[in-house]
Amino acid sequence: MVHGEGSIPSRSTTIVSINKNYIMLKQEFLERASAKNLKETRGHDAPSYEWDIYFDGKKICNCWDDSYGGELKITNYDNQSIEDIYNSIDKDSLFDQEYGWTTSLEILMDELKMLGYMKKDEKKGVLIGIPYSYEIRGFKTSIPKTFEKWGVDEVTSEYQKIIDDAIKNGENILNGDYLKTFNLKVE
Repeated sequence: MVHGEGSIPSRSTTIVSINKNYIMLKQEFLERASAKNLKETRGHDAPSYEWDIYFDGKKICNCWDDSYGGELKITNYDNQSIEDIYNSIDKDSLFDQEYGWTTSLEILMDELKMLGYMKKDEKKGVLIGIPYSYEIRGFKTSIPKTFEKWGVDEVTSEYQKIIDDAIKNGENILNGDYLKTFNLKVE
């Protein structure tokens, strides 16, 4: 459910301008949009989540899943409209082959939330699983801190073993691109 009338004022007055004739693909949207200020609190039936959506670096809307059933609550900031941005996405690119449906605005916002959490977690260790359900394997310190504290050769060897074992067991590594920045081999 989108609350347009009671828009939340923000400090920034920069408006994202959407060319109504330009159609972007879902992948482009996911590259240009991000979820920030992710918060998890106690909800009614499960954890409650709140997050802000940014598009091209500008805060567009606030999303809140109160875990009380019903729709995701989306409130646009200032004169921004996440709906206009969503409507500029090619509908064929929003079609999900696995589930046989077109991805709704609410599901797309939830996908951005999940990607935001993964971005926060990618530095903690090797993310193994699927985007909505993964575990972090590694050490008690973040990957950069581990390299800083114990030295490149030993840490590289230990992380490479975690990665190789996961691949050998047919497990999916979600933060492979990040791990490659430490010269780890993720194939």
